[in-house]
Amino acid sequence: SLVGSPREVGKRFIIDACHKLLSLEGSPDKVGSLYVGESNRFNSLQGAPAEVVEDFKLYALPNLKSLDCVPRKINGEFSCAKCEKLTTLQGAPEEVGKSFYCYGCNSLKSLDGAPRIVGGTFQCSSCMNLVTLQGSPDSVEYFNCTGCPALTSLDGAPQNIRADVNCTGCKSLTSLE
Repeated sequence: SLVGSPREVGKRFIIDACHKLLSLEGSPDKVGSLYVGESNRFNSLQGAPAEVVEDFKLYALPNLKSLDCVPRKINGEFSCAKCEKLTTLQGAPEEVGKSFYCYGCNSLKSLDGAPRIVGGTFQCSSCMNLVTLQGSPDSVEYFNCTGCPALTSLDGAPQNIRADVNCTGCKSLTSLE
């Protein structure tokens, strides 16, 4: 249990490989950055900090099914990478100041719910069942959808990409429209 955690953490609050942790209830109210990593067993973010000043990173959470309870704005990076049971990005922040990562989320079929504003990279690579880019942000620095074998078109991709687009290894891609 995280009950008894400090109410505020100025820098990083890291929860990694806590195999018996079932929820984020009791987390601090405010943290500089949050990292929740591998093998934690909870399936929701109920109890997550209400305010995250910089980065909000979720990585390889095998049971996570929802991004509800994520703050609306993240100044730094946001990641929900390798959260294989996520079927939607609904609940993700509306605005991310730096980069957004949802790579390896094999249950995603679209990008609906993705932030509208991403200041840096948007990476949705290696999402094996992603069939459409609908829901992508309007504008990004770099867009990476490599290794998405079910993707057939770039329809729905951001319309303003300030640097590069990488769609290498999208084996079903038949159109750049």
